[in-house]
Amino acid sequence: MKILKILSIKWCKRWNILNFIFYYFVFFVFPLIILLCQMKRLLMILLSKMVHTVYKNKKNHQRIVHNLAWLPIAIIGFIVLLLGLTWFLHPEPWLLDKAPNEALIGTSFQKLFSTSINRYLPTYFKLIYKSLGLCLMATSLVTLSYLNITRLGTRSSRKHLHTLFFLILAGVYYLIFTYLSLSPFKPILYILTMLYVVSVISSSFLKEE
Repeated sequence: MKILKILSIKWCKRWNILNFIFYYFVFFVFPLIILLCQMKRLLMILLSKMVHTVYKNKKNHQRIVHNLAWLPIAIIGFIVLLLGLTWFLHPEPWLLDKAPNEALIGTSFQKLFSTSINRYLPTYFKLIYKSLGLCLMATSLVTLSYLNITRLGTRSSRKHLHTLFFLILAGVYYLIFTYLSLSPFKPILYILTMLYVVSVISSSFLKEE
């Protein structure tokens, strides 16, 4: 009897140990393993999403920079087109910048046109301004067509257009500050220059794919 009792006690202890081990694995180890596996899976998903987000943000950043490279040039084209239309359609376009013109010729248009020898001078001025307006419209339409085709998507297209615009702006600045310092179109020139600078700076951040 004592032996059986001792055996039963030992068996119970073993059984309790086995139960403990079983419950330990079932309620602690296995859930922990599953939890770690799920955490690893979740971590991989988060990392992949982070990589995708960074890549997507880079693409979005490049798209924004690209828009800032070509859109200011398009705005310049539309502004120049409106100026050309104004000078081409206005009945007396020389009056649009009357003050600098009168300062340049040293007399008023009224006195200039009052003499009989200058009676056809308004027609001549109108022809000059219409030709200037036509040149501005042609330049703006060529620029807008060039943008529509290329969207300044290559470094070469941006470099050529920016160089051309730099030379044009330099010439305009020379003419205005040398001969037409009182021109009311100075603010427009500053706006065009600001748009040009935005385009050039944005182009420097573009990466060739």
